[in-house]
Amino acid sequence: MGATSRYGWAYPELFDPPNTAAHIKTALENVEATVGALDDKVATPIGGEWRDARSNPALNTGANKLVFATNVVPANGLTFNGTDTWQCQTSGPYAFFGQLRSNAGVNGGICVGATSYSDATHIVPFLGFTNGTDYAVSGVANLTVGQQFCFYFYNNGAATSINNGLRNAMAKVWRL
Repeated sequence: MGATSRYGWAYPELFDPPNTAAHIKTALENVEATVGALDDKVATPIGGEWRDARSNPALNTGANKLVFATNVVPANGLTFNGTDTWQCQTSGPYAFFGQLRSNAGVNGGICVGATSYSDATHIVPFLGFTNGTDYAVSGVANLTVGQQFCFYFYNNGAATSINNGLRNAMAKVWRL
């Protein structure tokens, strides 16, 4: 019996004795093993989604960690503390997406950064906005085991509440 170069699936060679039933069985078992492994990989969640479900939290001027009380989809490779901080459990590349809606008159931006806010610790750079609309920030970064991060809203204006200034905040993170 020969074998395919990519998956190693067995197939009969021209000089093999004919045995159609055995050859078909071997081929189907090979396909089943490959598809089963793919099913297992696809069935494992690789990303997570969180939504801010708070009622009127205060947003101070400057950096504010966004709190995501609702975990819609759990994430593989990350742990979440239930409020505002994620920690990497599996090193590698991760994709980030943050979204929110602001009302007219709100000026600021969103980013992904380390647990202490600093321009130098941004993982996904700051995206600024003015005068209210839907905003999103996205990017890819390599994380290492133990690395922590948060999603931030940076408020350039006066202190406000999230319902008066921001709403529908959402975070998505997935391992690539």
